[in-house]
Amino acid sequence: MEENKDVWQVDFTNFANGLGLECLVALGKIENPLTKKKELNPKQVRYIVDTLDMIKEKTKGNLTSEEEKFLEELVVYLKMLYVQSQDKDTKEESQKETEEKKTIVDSQGKDIKEEPHKEGKEKEVIADSQSEDIKEKPQEEVKEKKEDGSGTA
Repeated sequence: MEENKDVWQVDFTNFANGLGLECLVALGKIENPLTKKKELNPKQVRYIVDTLDMIKEKTKGNLTSEEEKFLEELVVYLKMLYVQSQDKDTKEESQKETEEKKTIVDSQGKDIKEEPHKEGKEKEVIADSQSEDIKEKPQEEVKEKKEDGSGTA
């Protein structure tokens, strides 16, 4: 029987490496072969890392020193990437929230939350001593007040 050199050798390192590769896909580091997109799937990442941790515990004393070292380094590396991806998501969400809600300080030093500007409306900020809400009026109403000479809406 002729040996096929294209077939991977079935061993523990290749098995663990396959799980690591699957985790890299779930981390969005490698394109998903099914969707052809790089996408983050934190639940899948967590499942694979937990599975590798379980395998590490269950195989203690049964692996060669090279296999143990490879598995340990793989788990640490994937955990590091997972934490980085969570930090990145948190920063991106925080930036989005910051862009959506900016803070203005009124003349008395109180913070006033500003709503995102809506297209087609001119923003007029009204802050009295009782209320710190920002009120937006349609551009037409503001123009009418200006034309009428009152200057206030």
